[in-house]
Amino acid sequence: ALEILTPYLGPSHPVLAPTDSEAAETTQISADLNKYIQDTLPKFIVGDLSIEDEWDNFTETLRSMGYDRLNEIVQAQYKRWMAR
Repeated sequence: ALEILTPYLGPSHPVLAPTDSEAAETTQISADLNKYIQDTLPKFIVGDLSIEDEWDNFTETLRSMGYDRLNEIVQAQYKRWMAR
């Protein structure tokens, strides 16, 4: 049955395997980012924060909390996956 379905299956999603140091770093960064996002996004939704006035500050805060570093780590994992 798998032989019949194989031509119709899309490409598999990469399984990104972090190194030990990447895992520790991404765990901490992700926890911090998730908490900040969960605390802040509802404020945009209910109007306590103005998207026009506060969005740039929101994204800058994400960057200062390690968003760009998290992206670098995930990109490195993806490159390793592609090279296999």
